[in-house]
Amino acid sequence: MLARWTRRRRRGQGLAEVAVVCSIMSSLAGAGGGAAWQVLGAAHRVVATNELKQIYTALTMYDDEGRLPSAVMYPDIRRDPNAVRNDPRSIVRQLGNLVPPQTWVASRAPQVFQQAGLTFIWNSALNGQLMDNLGDPARTWLLMDMNAAGAAFPDLFPQPGGIGYLVLYADGHVKYEMQPPPVVRGQDNAALRGMINAGGGAGAPAAGGPAAGGGATPAPKPEAVAPKDPDAAERQKEAEARKANPDEDDALDE
Repeated sequence: MLARWTRRRRRGQGLAEVAVVCSIMSSLAGAGGGAAWQVLGAAHRVVATNELKQIYTALTMYDDEGRLPSAVMYPDIRRDPNAVRNDPRSIVRQLGNLVPPQTWVASRAPQVFQQAGLTFIWNSALNGQLMDNLGDPARTWLLMDMNAAGAAFPDLFPQPGGIGYLVLYADGHVKYEMQPPPVVRGQDNAALRGMINAGGGAGAPAAGGPAAGGGATPAPKPEAVAPKDPDAAERQKEAEARKANPDEDDALDE
């Protein structure tokens, strides 16, 4: 049972990391950023497939006793536009000179991510795992198009029909999937939406709201209400009577 759960966990991804990637996509490319991805033609697909296979070769050469690198799913380029090259947990930096910089960039990706130097997400659930001990390597993904992180939310990340996703699997084969492998297992969609919005994307809640990590927004305090005067109604009636009959009012005063 434990081994089976471990294999499932390795193929999946953490909720927080997917939220980070989606919020990066949302804040930098707009809520419709996924639509900026172009459908991959057959010729470009061959080139991109070969480039991913080059990355796989570099992963097999990575000098860490046969273990995969420990990298983040995607560096946060909102805080540092050069995070792909600067962040020590970036897969691009970890593989260094083993992979030419242009290999990490898909020409059909939105310009903002091309400029960042990385258009794929890394399956950080595999961090530090032995390449020879990944359960079912033919079904365990290593890298895939970063827009696949938002594929579960077509309303937030609309994408053109027939776009597909390039996926590099742990056995070295690359497949053009029309439906990407699961990025999150057992995801809480409401929580993930809130985390995406909190990242600064379109429709983000105001700071301090529940999705911004500040807890629930406190309800405004009701204004203090003075206690009721039991004789107020009687005095009001008397004042109206005086105004209606001033002569009678004078007689009462005498």
